[in-house]
Amino acid sequence: MSNQSCCGTHESDSALYEQLAGEVEPDGVKAVGAKPVSYRVHDHWDLITEFLGFRFDDLAFSFTESDCANPTLMAHLRGLRAQFVEGRSYEAGIAEYLQLAEAMMRRKEMPENLIRLALSRYDSPEKIAARRELSDAYARDVFGLTEEALVAMVFSPFTDQGARLAAFVESCHPKAADRLDELHAALCGEPGHEPAVRWLEDVSALSIARLRALYRSSLVYFASNQSMIARVRAGDPHKVQVSTVDPESGRRRLELISGR
Repeated sequence: MSNQSCCGTHESDSALYEQLAGEVEPDGVKAVGAKPVSYRVHDHWDLITEFLGFRFDDLAFSFTESDCANPTLMAHLRGLRAQFVEGRSYEAGIAEYLQLAEAMMRRKEMPENLIRLALSRYDSPEKIAARRELSDAYARDVFGLTEEALVAMVFSPFTDQGARLAAFVESCHPKAADRLDELHAALCGEPGHEPAVRWLEDVSALSIARLRALYRSSLVYFASNQSMIARVRAGDPHKVQVSTVDPESGRRRLELISGR
């Protein structure tokens, strides 16, 4: 074989490679011959979900694409707060968190198919109830926390020397209302209140040492930026203003909530 024919073969191979491989364009589309091939998942949705049978795991699918490990659990906490702390419905809290979720997904330019899929998991009372059970199971299996303990967490009844303890007991544990003085005494560290200590630990899933530390601490108000954690949250990009209801006046208002 002559040098000329050998060079010609290499040139032909190079031209064929360029024709097949093409070049990546700025919009993420790679030209292959005359037919562009997109790498974007929503351009191949039917192939991925129908032909290949791909399914999104209920717990692994993070619909906010934030640093939160389990946004489903975050939505659950918002629902519990609305129901038990604010006296509204669990569904109202879920709807507010979904406002954040949708805004975050659109901000990150997630495919419309994924957005619809994520939101559809909460589009009926039956589905919301199922997600609530799923979140309760996850909290119980992973963290050892019951829904009762989660409610105590969102209520924050122990800080500021138990400023919200009476409201918490009245709302969530009315049978213990006549033990309020004993509960305060146990949180203060007074001896001789072992039954109250056991009750507090059972309800909160926290040790009495941690409960007493909370009792001596102040609740963090994120709007004030007075604490370190509030200043850290102020710089968190995963925040959105959502439409909610003031539990005291009943009027509509905007609230800045975070996805973490």
